[in-house]
Amino acid sequence: MKKSAFTLVEILTVLALMMLIIGGGLALWGQARDGTLRQQTKAQLSALAAEIEAVKVQTGSYPNDLTSFANTADGWGNGIVYAQTNGGFTLSSLGEDGLANTSDDIIYDSMAQ
Repeated sequence: MKKSAFTLVEILTVLALMMLIIGGGLALWGQARDGTLRQQTKAQLSALAAEIEAVKVQTGSYPNDLTSFANTADGWGNGIVYAQTNGGFTLSSLGEDGLANTSDDIIYDSMAQ
């Protein structure tokens, strides 16, 4: 009588395919998560910029720093960098890597808006 069973090669093949599918799904999830955090951070910078503009309307000048504002961290938990420029200001997120002047930085320039 012949027993019906899977061979070791068949089991390993199925496991390898499952790992490829799971790995691809995780990669896509990571990309979607990063896109969501970028959009969240852009919206956060815009909202913070509106608050800064409101301070200027009330006081006649931009604030010196962000200490009086709530929610001054980006989607990755990095602090938002505020700098006054000639006639305006910039808000910068250091992005996912947390390093300045890299390709993942998100910058809001009040003069460009």
